[in-house]
Amino acid sequence: MESVLRQAVPLLAYRGIIVLSLVLASCGQAPAAPMPVSPAASTTVPTIVPQLPPVQVDELDLTVEGSPFRFVGANAIYFGFYEEYGLSIEEAIQSAKENGISVLRIYIGFGRDPWGGRPYEEYDKALDIAAQNGMYVIATLTDCCCMGGDWGQTSDTYYSHVPFCDMANATGLASYKEYIKSVLLRRNTVNGKIYRDDTTILAWDVANEPALQIVTDVDLHAWLLEVTSYIKTLDAKHLVTIGIDASRSLYDSGGPHYEALNVPGLDFFSFHHNLPNYSKVPQQLDQIAFRTRQFTAMGKPVVLEEFGIGSQRVLGQNAKKSTLESWVLAYKDQMDMAFAAGASGVMFWGWGVPETRTVPLWWKLEDHDITETEFCALIREYQIPTFAQP
Repeated sequence: MESVLRQAVPLLAYRGIIVLSLVLASCGQAPAAPMPVSPAASTTVPTIVPQLPPVQVDELDLTVEGSPFRFVGANAIYFGFYEEYGLSIEEAIQSAKENGISVLRIYIGFGRDPWGGRPYEEYDKALDIAAQNGMYVIATLTDCCCMGGDWGQTSDTYYSHVPFCDMANATGLASYKEYIKSVLLRRNTVNGKIYRDDTTILAWDVANEPALQIVTDVDLHAWLLEVTSYIKTLDAKHLVTIGIDASRSLYDSGGPHYEALNVPGLDFFSFHHNLPNYSKVPQQLDQIAFRTRQFTAMGKPVVLEEFGIGSQRVLGQNAKKSTLESWVLAYKDQMDMAFAAGASGVMFWGWGVPETRTVPLWWKLEDHDITETEFCALIREYQIPTFAQP
């Protein structure tokens, strides 16, 4: 999703909302020196970490302690930048909890480096704070978004930035498995927990939005089978998913592009469907319903892992009341449709602190925050519709 604002052009269309162009720094720029992810012993006294009950799967349901677990969550992928800009991860997570958000999604890696170019200790901190606040986390192991823009228009250029996303490359797969091992066996430098033992982590997301337009269904299936099976040999406790961009019209009908994702090691399906503009939401709700039902028909739970029409910041400071009401309703309509179709969870894009509006990067216009009183009221008071599974 974040890819649209990575591309510097005179005018940028972000989820269908036109915003002024920004001078962007490449989020994929490697740090000056490699930052190892290998497990490290903590040099501080470990904190007492609350043990959240693990999230499990029962047929088409995600469950916690035997009861269905349905949730409203948020993408909060920019924690790797927070220290650089003097922002508070703790404030972001606490305010999320206070406003009815129960699951956050973060990115850990980009290629061979940490996502955001900051030390992995930032993710140790985020996981510890999440645990202290009873917040589950979906941890995305590598970001594959997006071909085009900063990553070039060819597959060679794209894969030079995201080598772990080359699903037909045996060498890249071997390297990715070594990377996965280093993350899963990493010891949190804040609280001493090994990542694979941390029930704060709801699931491992093996890839964010791989460029499926240049990947065959056969290669995707084989890669996903290998990666998910490997994770299960290291960590049999956590669930595993993959974040697929299903916004394309290809997903308006069934076929091998759905079936390629159905491997035993994938515990639930996660799809992204980012709509272009709040005024267009009513015409596209059926697409969300179709995708949800198509995935549940394959016999596993489904999460709408990304959806959004931009934060309130893109509406401007003087948005009309009617505009704001329509914008908030568009979020509610998408959540209602996903849950009615059988989704176990929905995760809007994105969440942060109010100060992120001052960050000189593309995500300054993406984050919802506590100043969005109408939006926060919706999320905080939202009643997840009951539904009968098909």
